[in-house]
Parts: sequence; C-alpha cells; structure tokens
Amino acid sequence: MYADQAAQLVRLHQFLRWIVPSNFGFALIAAIGFIVFRDLPTGITAIVLILCSGVLFLAQVLVRRERLKEAVSTICVALLGASVLIVLLQPALFPTLACIPLLAVALALPYLDGRSLRFLTVAAFLTTIVIVLCGEFVSSWSRLPDWFVVGFRIASLTTTIGLVLVLLWQFSSRLNDTLARTRAAEERYSLAARGANDGLWDWDLLTNEVYYSTRWKEMLGCGEDEVGTSPDEWFNRIHEDDRIRVKAELAVHRDGLTPHFESEHRMRDVNGRYHWILSRGLAVCNQDGQTTRIAGSQTDITVRKQAEEQLIHDALHDSLTGLPNRVLFMDRLGKAVKQVRRHPDYLFAVLFLDLDRFKVVNDSLGHTAGDELLVELGRRLLAAVRPNDTVARLGGDEFAILLDGITNLHFATSVADRLQVHMEAPFVLQVNEVFSAISMGIAFSQADYEQPEEVLRDADIALYRAKAMGRARHIVFHRAMHVRAVEVLQLEMDLRRAIERQEFVVYYQPIVSMQTEQITGFEALVRWQHPQRGLLAPGEFVPIAEETGLIAPIGWLVLTEACRQMRIWQAHFPDYSALTMSVNFSGTQLAHPDLTKHIDAIARELGASMRYLRLEITETVIMDHAGSSAEVLAYLRSLGIQLHIDDFGTGYSSLSALHQFPISTLKIDRSFIGRLDADGQHANMIETIVTLAHNLRLDVIAEGVETAAQSQHLRRLGCDYGQGYLFSKPVDADKATALIAQAGITSCSRSALVTAAYIAK
Repeated sequence: MYADQAAQLVRLHQFLRWIVPSNFGFALIAAIGFIVFRDLPTGITAIVLILCSGVLFLAQVLVRRERLKEAVSTICVALLGASVLIVLLQPALFPTLACIPLLAVALALPYLDGRSLRFLTVAAFLTTIVIVLCGEFVSSWSRLPDWFVVGFRIASLTTTIGLVLVLLWQFSSRLNDTLARTRAAEERYSLAARGANDGLWDWDLLTNEVYYSTRWKEMLGCGEDEVGTSPDEWFNRIHEDDRIRVKAELAVHRDGLTPHFESEHRMRDVNGRYHWILSRGLAVCNQDGQTTRIAGSQTDITVRKQAEEQLIHDALHDSLTGLPNRVLFMDRLGKAVKQVRRHPDYLFAVLFLDLDRFKVVNDSLGHTAGDELLVELGRRLLAAVRPNDTVARLGGDEFAILLDGITNLHFATSVADRLQVHMEAPFVLQVNEVFSAISMGIAFSQADYEQPEEVLRDADIALYRAKAMGRARHIVFHRAMHVRAVEVLQLEMDLRRAIERQEFVVYYQPIVSMQTEQITGFEALVRWQHPQRGLLAPGEFVPIAEETGLIAPIGWLVLTEACRQMRIWQAHFPDYSALTMSVNFSGTQLAHPDLTKHIDAIARELGASMRYLRLEITETVIMDHAGSSAEVLAYLRSLGIQLHIDDFGTGYSSLSALHQFPISTLKIDRSFIGRLDADGQHANMIETIVTLAHNLRLDVIAEGVETAAQSQHLRRLGCDYGQGYLFSKPVDADKATALIAQAGITSCSRSALVTAAYIAK
C-alpha cells in the first residue's frame, strides 16, 4: 500500500470513530422524542439515523481491513439512500437534502476513480433529481410561512454553491495532480533520452512528416535547420546497400507483422563518412487498428561495431603475422570443396608447407628472431601468390596456401617453384643473415572430397613425404600416400599394444674376429612377432617407433633381455665368459630422464659383467645431443660399458669430433661394404677410416659382410671385426646358444662357424 493511501485510511478511520457513536446518539435522542411526543417525522428520522449508523459501522469495519475504496463507496451509497428516504418522509427538507449527492461525490472524489467514480456521479445526479421533484411536488401544501421557506431556500442554495465549489476544487486538484505527474514523467523521459545520448524520431503516417530531435541531427553533424520533416531526410542518408532492407523492416512493422522495429544500418554524416546506427521504433494504431505513427530512437553504435569487427578479425587471423588463421582458412577451403561438388570443372590446390630446421633458429638466435622469420616468411608467401589466394598460418612454423580457381594443376607446382626462388634470399633477423628453406605438400581438388579437413590431411601427408625425401622440395599427393599413412597409423596402434603384450623378441647376430674368424660377441636385434603379419624386421616398425617415442620402451626391453641372455650364456659357458653383447641405443634413450635408473638396475643385475656390454649409438645421435651426451656417455663409460659408433660414415660427424667422447669402436656402415668389390674408391675410404681409427686407438667393425671376397679384402685392410650373413644371419636365443656350443669360441674357423649356423637352423 502506498504512503498517501495509508494516510487517507488513518484519517477516515478517525472520522468514523467519531461519527458512528455520534450518529447512534442522535438516533437515540430521536427515538426518545418519538416515544415522548408521538411525532411521526421524529420517529422516521430516528429510523433513518439508525440505518445510517449501521452503514457507517460497516464502513468502519472495511477501513480496519484496509479496503478504502469499498468503505468510501459504502458511505456514499448510504448518504444517497438516506437523502431519498428522508425527502420522501419530509418533503419540506428537500432544499437541504439536494446538497447530499454533491457531498457524496465530493467525499468520494479523492478516493475513487475510473468506473466507480462515474457510477457514483450518475447515481448522485439521479438522486438530486428525485429529491427536487419530491420537494416541488409537495411544496404547495407546505404550511410553513413564506418568509421561512424563502430563507431556508437561500440557505440551502448557499450551501449548495459551497459544495459545488468544493467539488470544483476537488476536480481541479485531481487535474493539477495529473498534470504534475505528466510533467514529471515527461521530464524523466527527457532526462533518460539525454542520458542515453539517443536521437529521437516520430513519423506521422497521416501527414507523412517526421520529427527529428536535435540529438538525431547532431549525430550526423547537421544543424537544427538543415534537416526537414520529410522521411527522405532519413532514408537518403542510409547506405544504399542497407536502404531497401530498412524500408522493408519498417513496412513489416507498420503492417503489424513484428512486435517492434529494430535495425542496424549505416548512415552518412555531413562529411560523407558512414556511421553504424541502431534504430528502434514502435507503431501506434488507432481504434480501427490502422497504424497512424511510428516513433522511436536511434543510437550511434560505430564504436561497438568497430570493436566487434576487431574481435572477429582477431578470432580469424594470426596475431603474429596478421595472416588468416586455421579457422578462416578451413572456412574458405570448405567453400572451395563445396564449389567443386557443384561445379566439377572448378579447380583449386592447397599447399601445406613449413620451415626446414626452424627449431635451430629458435634455439640459436632466440624466439624473437624466430618470430621475425615467420613474419618475413608470411610476406614472401603473399608476394608469390595472387590477391584472391589465401595464405594462412596454421600454427608454429606451419603455413598453408589456398590457390582458388586455378586453370590447371601445373599452376600449383609453378607457384611452389616460385616460392622456392623467393626463399633463396637470406632473412635478415636482427643483425644476422639466415638462409632457410621450406618443404611443401600439394593436394589438388577432387570430387570425392567431402570435408576441408580431408584436403589438408592429404597435403600434410605429402609434406611429410617431402621432408622425408630431403627437405627443400615439394611433393604432390597421390592416393597411395594416404593408404600408406593409414597403414602407419594402424601400425602405431599395434606397436602400443605390442609393448603391453610383450610381442617383441630378440634375435642375435654373431660378431667375429676378421683375423681368427672366431665369435667374439653378438649384436642384439629386435624383431616383432605381429599376430597377423608374422615376424617383422626392424626396418618395418623402428622408424615409426622413433617418430612416436615408442622406441624408448622397446629399447629398454631389448637391453634388459639381451643382458639377461648374456648372463645365461656366461653361466652355461664359463670358458666363454668374454663373450660381448652389443645393443642399439637410441637418441630418445640417451636423452631419457630415467636413463640412470634403467642403467643402474641393469648394473645391479650384471655386476662385473657390465664390462662386456656394448651400446651402439649412431654418430648423428651423438652430434644432435652433443651438449648433453658427453656427460651421459662418461657416466656409462664409468660403469665399464663400452660405446660403439654405429653406421659410421652416413652422418655428419668427424673422427676428430668423436674423439672428444669415450668411444671404443667404430662400425663401418654396410653401404660401404656392399660396394667394396666393385669400387676401389670405397676400399680407399675404408682403409682411411681404419687407419685413422687405429691411430685413435679405436677398433673397427665392418657391417654387412656377405661374401668371402669382402672378408678377405677387409682382412687385408686391417679391419678388426666383421658381422654379416657370411658368418650368420640373426637367429633367436636357442639357435645362438647352439652356435656357441657347437662352433666354440677359441678354435672356430669360418667354415666351422657356417656349418654350426646351418646346424642351428
């Protein structure tokens, strides 16, 4: 309940608390007068007063229950009813009673409104007519003196005029209150409009004139008199691309098809610049449902639109290079894929590329230089393509180019060649000049592509093939690559399960002395007993294991099993305790954080036999980990483990560099041995390696010895040890045991060893 209504209730309740007992008192006096004087009018008056007291008591009850309007209505009806009843009984009192309806209306005016007040006013008017008619009808039979009647009527007229003035004052008060509330509402609306900084407009559809507020004009830089009242003042300033849409939206709302009008569009100011405007409006209809006007406001949302556009740009572009990012590239590629499906003659190509050896730049010159390299690469890529092509940075040093709407497939390869030419110039990074190259995979549009991810996948497969073939080149994708990629993925999944299921087995190949042809040790070689494909050689799964990091657990498994087998042979053949075991050691194992834990566990198992363990590491692995490998290799050497350089001659090291590490033996790669018979140059190279190695007090093992001529040649060149199919192919542990048992270790010729190997089969 509002505060003013509560105050009215309090005042009315106080009035009723006084008037109800008083009215009962007058009724009691009138009743006594009727009993004493037997005067009929007095008795009637008593009855009327009693009835009025009952009604007033009812009103008091309603007031207590805070039902203000019902209480006032009850009192007013009681007054009207009492005045009619009294005039019927006492017609001579009609001049005074004629004021009672006015009094009822005056009493009800502050409390009632609307329909209730209208009904009360009509009832009061009818009551007045009844009172006057009744009074005039019996006035001719009045026995009162004329002077009394005239004076009585003058007094009644004066009272009536006073009540009329009170009634007019009440109406004036209500009107003034209404006007005050209207002015307050207008002031609040005006203040809110100024605070919102909105321009207002009001379109009178009957006169086809529009009112434009001052703020509306200021938004467009117009003066007060520079804008008329025509709707064209609005529409002609709307951007031509938005004008038809805005008019359509207004027409739809005018016809009542939308609850309100709202439109975002561009409007031209007096300087010719366009601003983004948000315009809202609401239609007003007459009693027939016809729209007569539309009024609303408009807000300048240019800053908001610019912020939204910047957010969209940032979401779709790379923050470093400013190029489109993966999201935008995939969106445009998706549109190209759909275009091919609609128009089979349409052609496009995707070039997926990355920088060769980008990590070297980051690690040597820092990430700031790496960022500069990426930015400059983006510029060169843009310079090599057409304006309608898309160059995007997908992440890291990976970029992609969408050649849209090409005329033939040769165009894409020519762009790739042009990109390689652009890469020949050095990159100036801070104060350094850096030369870099890119590898690219190219995928052409095909009708069976359904998703853009499929195109990028195939281009990535081709990129992987390009990097595997030597970098700084481009490869065009063909279906066989995808088949191979799927096979590799399946093989990787099988590899992970193979580790859990322990499907790997270790084979052993003898290493013999080239001078005595005696077995001096074995090299442990892993094989995979695949459940469906059978026994797989290392070349079929080791490269994938190295890429996926699975080579580490496989390497530890082989190392552990080989050491266990060596202990068995030493126990079974005590006369042959000098038998060595060579195990390949990968770069992943060399850099493994748990390397010392694994090696310490093996050391506890082998004890003094650690001096017979040989770890074979490629020269490339050692040089790639040159910073950290020296300390690790020294640790391994301290445990008695000897280190061999595997596949020597295929990497990028030198003997002088390797001499810094605790190396004991070099293994010449089989590619040199295979050409030994037919190429004298390779014989000279092998002789040089052997001589330099011996000068550095290093032993030499020749891999891949397959013919007796190769064996004799290596013996003449001074090679210390040999390994290959001439002596024995890799065999399992049982057959290797048979080799030791039957061929012996101290008096075995090559022919005896071959015979033992044959028997071991």
